[in-house]
Amino acid sequence: MKGQRVVCPHCGEQAQLVDGSLIYPFRPDLHARHFYLCAPCNAWVGCHSGTTKPLGVLADAETRQARIQAHDVFDPIWKTGRLTRTEAYAWLAAELRIDREQCHISMFGTELCRQAVRVCERYWAQQKVTTRSGRSTFLTRHVPPQAPRRSLGSMFA
Repeated sequence: MKGQRVVCPHCGEQAQLVDGSLIYPFRPDLHARHFYLCAPCNAWVGCHSGTTKPLGVLADAETRQARIQAHDVFDPIWKTGRLTRTEAYAWLAAELRIDREQCHISMFGTELCRQAVRVCERYWAQQKVTTRSGRSTFLTRHVPPQAPRRSLGSMFA
C-alpha cells in the first residue's frame, strides 16, 4: 500500500498508511478503508473512499472527542435543512473568522472544535420556531438527547 506523506501534528512523525482492521478491529465494514496512523500518538485520520487521500488532519483521542462534539452540534444545522452543508460550513468559517477552505471539522484541532461548539450552541439558542399551536419559541435543544458516543482511543492505549 503506497500513500501520501502525512505528518502527525502531535509529534511530527510520519504516519503510516494502514487498513481499517487496525483502527477498528470490531468493525468489519471498515476493514477495507484506508487510514493514516501515528502509532506513538495513537492519532489517525481516515481517507476518502477508495483513495489514500486523508479526510483531514490526524487526531489523537482528545481531538477525536472534540470533533465528535463539534459534529454533534454542527451537523444538525445542515441535516435539518436549515442550511445546505456548503452554506453551513461557509457560515461557520465566517463565525470562526477562518478561511472557508480551512473550515472543516476534520481539519480542526481541539481548541477550534471547542470554539465551533460554542458558535453552534449560540446559533441554536437563537433559532426561533413556531409551534403547532402558533406560538413562537426559541429552540434550546438542537436534537433529541442521544446515548454518548464511546471513544475508541482506549483500545490502543
